[in-house]
Amino acid sequence: RLRIRVASQKVKMLQRSARLGVRMTWRRRFSSAPPRKFNLAVVGNGRMGKLRMQDIRADPRCTLSHVVEPNAALALRAERDHSPARGAAELRTVLADPSVDAVWISAPTASHLDLISRVAASGKHVAVEKPVAGSLGDVRAAYAAAEEHGVRLLCSFQRRFDDGYRELREAVVRGEIGTVRSVAAVFRDHPVPPVAFLKEGGDIFHDLAVHDVDYICDLLGEYPETVMAAGSSLSTELREANVADQASVWLQFRGGLFGLLGPSPGS
Repeated sequence: RLRIRVASQKVKMLQRSARLGVRMTWRRRFSSAPPRKFNLAVVGNGRMGKLRMQDIRADPRCTLSHVVEPNAALALRAERDHSPARGAAELRTVLADPSVDAVWISAPTASHLDLISRVAASGKHVAVEKPVAGSLGDVRAAYAAAEEHGVRLLCSFQRRFDDGYRELREAVVRGEIGTVRSVAAVFRDHPVPPVAFLKEGGDIFHDLAVHDVDYICDLLGEYPETVMAAGSSLSTELREANVADQASVWLQFRGGLFGLLGPSPGS
């Protein structure tokens, strides 16, 4: 009887957590009923919001339930483009809907902490674009809010889950490539984001380099002891805004292993 109760608890937990990186394996094993789709709402209808909506709709495990867009006309357009998802002008509409399992936040960084706190307080899981928040203090507050309300908070470092990245990490873990002595990463974006996007939050370190830093740390299972970086831009407008669109980053890890990163939004 104890085993049955434990299995049932795992089933219920995984039903609500599947889209945030937890597989439905346990549920399929302990229940013959078909798995319920995971209902997600997306906050933000911009570049990243549209990409997330496409991915959610393409995943057979998920349903896009709502698109939160304050502009009424854009909310209606999103509703038409992503039917049967419903457009919502306010987040509270989504938070009051018990059928919504999680909320994906693709809104401007300045709004992240407030949105994360409200979603977590409603008992729904949260996924958010990087950076989680605009300061280290706000990042800590965001994770504290998720922990307080017993929900998951996922920062969208999705590179970890791309097939090529996963295969490389598995090969390293199995020792198939031998001892790792150095790591070199070249990151290019396509298409190149508009200057307005780069000025508002597309700085090379916050937008691109963080993906490689996260992946390398996950790959090696440790954080660097020393970090050196320099950035620049060939664009006068970006230089005047103190925004870099190309960079070099040097990471030194314990034992002498180092990583070299060369991110740029241009291919």
